[in-house]
Amino acid sequence: MAELKERITKQYNPDEFYTKQNLPKYIDKNLVIESNGKKKVVATQAMFENPKLQNVRLEQGYVYIQDLAFAKSSVKKVEIERGLLGIDAMAFADCVDMEEILLPNTLKYIGREAFQNCYSLEAIILPPSVEAVGVDIFKKCANLRTICCGEKLIERISEWKRNCVGLTKVYIIDDDYQVQGCHKVGAYSQNYPTIDRQFTKLEKALGKKLEEARKRNTPASSDAAAGSSGAELTL
Repeated sequence: MAELKERITKQYNPDEFYTKQNLPKYIDKNLVIESNGKKKVVATQAMFENPKLQNVRLEQGYVYIQDLAFAKSSVKKVEIERGLLGIDAMAFADCVDMEEILLPNTLKYIGREAFQNCYSLEAIILPPSVEAVGVDIFKKCANLRTICCGEKLIERISEWKRNCVGLTKVYIIDDDYQVQGCHKVGAYSQNYPTIDRQFTKLEKALGKKLEEARKRNTPASSDAAAGSSGAELTL
């Protein structure tokens, strides 16, 4: 992963860094971080231990989230628009109230322990664009039960199971966010979700989020084509 990160950082030089020093003096529970058409970075510890944050949206154009950027904050929901390439180590560690994070299909890597101790996270979609993840990204995520990811991350399933005592299923998705297979983590066996129709309420909700993710990550120029070509989700 180190080589991938180095290659990306050399290719995309940010214009500005969003640091703790240039944050607004008062931040309410809803924060929209504008990019203004520039390539920006949420810098190390920019939101560290912030007790006010609940909902955060990063506009299109942010290319990295650095180490510990949101760690130990009170954030509950994070939405990141297209353009993000990397999430560095422990960026969201100890965000114990975070229930949802929406990641774009431009993301390439996630650093070690990025979501450590995110107790409230029950499901997450790792975009199929993600090529590499660090160790223990879900360490002590006790309530994380369902993960969607691309085929490149299949080898990480056994590690995720060790880290997440509640993890039961990992859905494998393709570039269009269509479900391709399902690893039943407890038995370390692979089957297909069309065989098992006994889906939980969480998984049905996640199916809707997969469809939302597909639409959200489709460039505006191809929205019409994408809307008519995808197979129906089986979740």
